[in-house]
Amino acid sequence: MKEFNIRSYNAVGDGATNDTAAIRAALAACRENGGGTVCFPPGTYLCGTLTLTDNVTLHLDAGAVLLESYRDDLEVSSKGKTRPHLIQADQAKNIAIRGHGEIHGRGASNAPGSDARERGFRTGIIYFTDCAGVRLNDLTIRHGDAWTVHLHGCEEVFVQGVSILNNRFRRGGNDGLDLNCCRNVLVSNCRIEAWDDCIVLKSRDRNEAGDAVGKACENIVVTNCVFRTGCTALKIGSESNGDFRDIHFSNCAIRESSVGFGIYLLDGATVERVTVSDVSMEIVPDFRYRNVDESYFQHVWPMAVYVDRRTPESPLGRIRDIVLRDIQAHSDHGAVFLGNPESPIENLTLQNVTIRATRPLPYVPRRFSCHSELLENRDLVQREPEWWRHSDYRSKVIPTRPSELPPYRPAYFNFDDIVDLRLDNVKVYQTAQAACDNPRVGMAFQNVCNPAVDRCGLRREGADWREITHA
Repeated sequence: MKEFNIRSYNAVGDGATNDTAAIRAALAACRENGGGTVCFPPGTYLCGTLTLTDNVTLHLDAGAVLLESYRDDLEVSSKGKTRPHLIQADQAKNIAIRGHGEIHGRGASNAPGSDARERGFRTGIIYFTDCAGVRLNDLTIRHGDAWTVHLHGCEEVFVQGVSILNNRFRRGGNDGLDLNCCRNVLVSNCRIEAWDDCIVLKSRDRNEAGDAVGKACENIVVTNCVFRTGCTALKIGSESNGDFRDIHFSNCAIRESSVGFGIYLLDGATVERVTVSDVSMEIVPDFRYRNVDESYFQHVWPMAVYVDRRTPESPLGRIRDIVLRDIQAHSDHGAVFLGNPESPIENLTLQNVTIRATRPLPYVPRRFSCHSELLENRDLVQREPEWWRHSDYRSKVIPTRPSELPPYRPAYFNFDDIVDLRLDNVKVYQTAQAACDNPRVGMAFQNVCNPAVDRCGLRREGADWREITHA
């Protein structure tokens, strides 16, 4: 395929001159040729929105930086989004962005609110809709201000060797990679850091009238990746108007994160045939992300899987055939698996899963990610014990607004409303420091039908092993 060097179209690359017109001219020539590669030699190219068409590749050499122009020449996609993006495509085939260069957004600061007010909007980096044959290879993307890479309705997607390095302390939805209604996707050897979710699967589309409709997100593989986030590293939901099926996460390292893996099903549909394997997690309520009070109210879970309704009118979905195996979690907070009395989780397996707790953090009430009022009002097992109601720690740290206090759950693993639960070699290791003034059990069960529990228990440092033999 023919190459089109943007320098030949008068791009300057000094980081101050707006090179939008020159780069668009190179893209136009490439399009008229039937496709090819638009090349970015070393330099910093200040640029507005670029649109990719069939058979077009952007190649950024090492030392090349594509820098969002902040205000000038940024355009809103004609399909499905109200905010501008730096690179977009709609119904394109065989498109790619590759090379060892970098793409920089404008989300470097810790003040997203003031930035958005100053220029009136937030900007995503990449937004592809209904494209087939998408490749992102070897790039580094920095400082996303919104959903950084959003692929909507795309098929045959390969994201390999990409680093997305957003400001982890900048609130405001700077997700790493959003796969919305996508199918046949491989994500491998990537590094993603964000305040919001690292990789999130969604299944929400809209019809011509603008109403939310379901479209499946399926055949997704994520492997050999490293994540850090103030929210969820690997997430399914909460936008769940369509089904999720055949989703596989493996060989990933999750560090300094609030949630390792989550399924948040609030809009109906079915989540099925999901595996999470060979994953290590470091789960922390990092005070740098939030103030002291809010850090405990926000979601802090190694694993959180639940089904409910977003509103009383929302349909109730179902979760089934989920396998989590070979997972090591360093977490002072517990995992939760909540079916619904009307729609229990079906066929859930945890095998070779360990939580290791080292700090004496109280098991305080916490919010669920993407929570609903219905979920907060659930009658969950093991309400607040007497010792907690009179705790001096609570009065110092936790606001006493009853409407904001979800139920207390003093266990490292919580299972509610589940049919066919298999637990094999699921263990908790708790240091003496973690056990201090923190009398929680290893596992709590409510409305669990047909459990099979083998080699499961809790070991406290300096104490006997407590094996769980039945639910």
